Amino acid sequence: MGLRETNAIVLRKYNLSDADRIVVFLTEKFGLVRGVAQGAKRLKSRFASSLELFTEVSLSFIQKEERELVQIRETEILGSVFGFLSHPEAYSVFSDMADLLLRFAPAGEPNPRLYRMSLHSIQTMVAMPERLIQIRVYFGVWLLQLSGFLPDWKTCKSCGRELEDSESGKIGIDFSVYCEVCGARARRLGLGVRRMLLKALSGSAKGFSNFASENIETCAELGSIITDMTSAVLDLAPDRNYGQPKRVL
Repeated sequence: MGLRETNAIVLRKYNLSDADRIVVFLTEKFGLVRGVAQGAKRLKSRFASSLELFTEVSLSFIQKEERELVQIRETEILGSVFGFLSHPEAYSVFSDMADLLLRFAPAGEPNPRLYRMSLHSIQTMVAMPERLIQIRVYFGVWLLQLSGFLPDWKTCKSCGRELEDSESGKIGIDFSVYCEVCGARARRLGLGVRRMLLKALSGSAKGFSNFASENIETCAELGSIITDMTSAVLDLAPDRNYGQPKRVL
């Protein structure tokens, strides 16, 4: 048993008893952490508003051997999006992002880059609410990339030739990209879709959103492909969401 400390993002909370909650965090040092916040439902709880969706906190908890649930000791708010989530569209997007992180981020396996990317996406959305959808696409691209599921769109999967910037390429049923010759039967990507994905991988959420806002249709096509790719991954991957309760509060 030992006290552990890390920065964390609140992803979900569930009722456990009349006074307690189960809370799931994406942490910087320990991956997904699921624990009990005793007394969190009480009006004068020491956790107060620190357990709201996508609140960034300084988290301390006690981990006991062979126990899945940790004991949450303290949460100190570092950043809150509570006001932003009063907008239905923002809440829907953030809730979807939380669901994906619960599925893609394995428990007990730290992925600091995934943590920083998620926090960066959240903060950019709050700062640029008019670019909510574009930044959601950015998040989806990077979630697949950091989880090891994003195909290489720089080169043709078949012949290995690096595609020119002017080439749109073709996309196969495995979501890999092919050149004109090798992808004779594959579906052609819309002009600029491949370039937009590479733009997401090479810059910040703000830079990508500025670029994507000038190419709305292209961004929408990339977003549709990322959604299909994510769905395909989740259909094949084992469920890593801890068998969590369906009732979310």
